[in-house]
Parts: sequence; structure tokens; C-alpha cells
Amino acid sequence: MGAVAIEINDFAITVANEAGVLASEPGYARVDGGRIVTGEPARARSRLQPRQTSSRFWSALSMEPGSASADIAKSAAELAYAQLESLWQRAGGASDVVLVVPGGYRSEQLGLLLGLAQECGMPVRALVDAAAAASVR
Repeated sequence: MGAVAIEINDFAITVANEAGVLASEPGYARVDGGRIVTGEPARARSRLQPRQTSSRFWSALSMEPGSASADIAKSAAELAYAQLESLWQRAGGASDVVLVVPGGYRSEQLGLLLGLAQECGMPVRALVDAAAAASVR
């Protein structure tokens, strides 16, 4: 399949290659009966169950319990892993992955993101600041 770029932010997680966008979904997650639901299904139910839904887990990426939301006992990293794994299964098969990350990520968050990608089986070759990636034509 070649190389893909995965842009990480709370608005949407987008997977693209040189041909265009392969997958994109909003950065939403909710816990439903102990199961993590991500993307559009989570966003669709966010107004009905706002306290069980998180839309800021990518910016709050952490292993701390409860970091996803006050009413979600799971960590932001658990929600992020569920979304990353789901996207990778749909758009997987790439020989190389470039993660496009928010400029505000701290070293700990970058390391955690790399660990999540490794657990998903992604062949990550580089991390690129989102602002730097946006400036390239």
C-alpha cells in the first residue's frame, strides 16, 4: 500500500496517502457497557449521554485513570488506543506511517502515542509537527 500519514487531533483523526484521504472520523469516544465506541457512533450519541462521552482525549493523552473525562473511569490513552486501532484496521497495510501530531504534545505524550501505535502494529517511521506538515505543499 505504501506510506500513509495519520493526523492526530481532537477534531478528527485522518488517514491519508498520496492518493487522498483513506479514512477520517471525529475524535469522540464513549464507554457503552464497558466497551469503547469511537468516531461517528460516539459523536452521534454525545448529546444524549454527554457525561459518558469524551472529545478531548487526544489533547489530554495520558495514562492517568479518569484523564478522559470526569465520568469515564478509563484513561485518555485507553480511548485513544481504541480509536487508533479501529482506524488502523480499516486503513492498515501501509509499509510506513508518519504520525502528524499537535505541536503542544509533551515528550511523555509523544512516547505514549508511539507506544499505542506499536501496540496497533503500525510501522511508524516519523513524527511530524502538524504546523510543519501544514506548511508543506
